[in-house]
Amino acid sequence: MADPIPGFGITTPFGKKGEWAAGFHTGDDYSTKGQIGFPVHATTAGKVVIVSQGEGGWGEDYGKHVVIQTGDDRHGYCHLSKIFVAVGQAVDAGQKIGKSGNTGNVKGSIGPHFGAHLHYEERTGNFKYNNTVRKPRLSNPPQKSGKVFVSRLHFGQKDAGSVKLLQEVLNDISLAGGRELKVTGDYDELTRAEVKKWQEQVAKDPPQFCDGNLGPRQADRLFARTGIEVVHDT
Repeated sequence: MADPIPGFGITTPFGKKGEWAAGFHTGDDYSTKGQIGFPVHATTAGKVVIVSQGEGGWGEDYGKHVVIQTGDDRHGYCHLSKIFVAVGQAVDAGQKIGKSGNTGNVKGSIGPHFGAHLHYEERTGNFKYNNTVRKPRLSNPPQKSGKVFVSRLHFGQKDAGSVKLLQEVLNDISLAGGRELKVTGDYDELTRAEVKKWQEQVAKDPPQFCDGNLGPRQADRLFARTGIEVVHDT
């Protein structure tokens, strides 16, 4: 099982009441804070059964979307900006299938999370809209283990276990566009550049907090939903 959009948390969860056709939200939304182009991953292995450029498939409200079938379940990845797979293609868990976007009706993402986001939805049975009250089961990422110490999360650290975990998580988020960091434990220039990119694109804190080093608040956010414990030792 893989995280559908690493680095982002669920902002509009399944079941939230609102002005959707079903009267409630039928999937999990991950706001990308107005930005598009973040890698979207298959949550599990399966076969691509729908690729829509905004028409047909699950409907134009979903924008560009991909639907993958695994056994008796289908899982959809919606409002994409780009699609990397084709109908009939077999995909692996964690494979990049597209990039996040703001296509289709993105107004359903409530309040401060309005706009660009990934909508992830699972269906079963006859695969129709709201055919079953189906809370997504695969939208929680696999859990890592270990601890990171905030005092180690800065440029110049050498052979640090905390930095190795940081490098693993940054590789999962994939902001580098296909380039993976070497998991060395050395907080080098490439690692600092990736942290800065995350700060600018995801955290969006004031400029003084986008220097490529991590403080307690940003560390909590970066490692949220990973299972890794963050130790505030600064």
